[in-house]
Amino acid sequence: MAKSKYNSKTFPKLAEEYAKQGFGDKAIAKKLGIAESTFYEYVKKYPKFSEALKRGKAPSDEKVENAYYNLAVGHYVQEEKRFLGSNGDVKETVITKKWVQSERASFNWLCNRMSDKWSNSQHITSENKTDLDISQADAIMANMTLEERQTMIKKVLKKNQE
Repeated sequence: MAKSKYNSKTFPKLAEEYAKQGFGDKAIAKKLGIAESTFYEYVKKYPKFSEALKRGKAPSDEKVENAYYNLAVGHYVQEEKRFLGSNGDVKETVITKKWVQSERASFNWLCNRMSDKWSNSQHITSENKTDLDISQADAIMANMTLEERQTMIKKVLKKNQE
């Protein structure tokens, strides 16, 4: 049986740092000089290694989750703009832009977070439509106004919080 390359002092620290930098499991294994299968063995065998990976991945995962959520429900973004004034001075202003929600992101969110209500095998009903298969949700949502989509999503998210 071959001797393990696992180093309890350096591997958890390195794995956490690589995960913080956004590297995936396969890339982390390569950076540690081990096979991907060995990497997963270490995850199962060494709790400190597994915990370090989770800590390293958490901030990036949270950022992506928040960005996806904002994409699903729409949001406002403030941007600083600089421009040259008529007298040659640099002027700064803050512009607020509205990012309209993505119907696909909203639908994916609902299917993943509320699969009991929004699965591919279930049906949904729109006030103006008959009972339709969920695979047609994109078409349904495309025919809704932005306000109707936002209202529908808010109702579903509110029910989920209850």
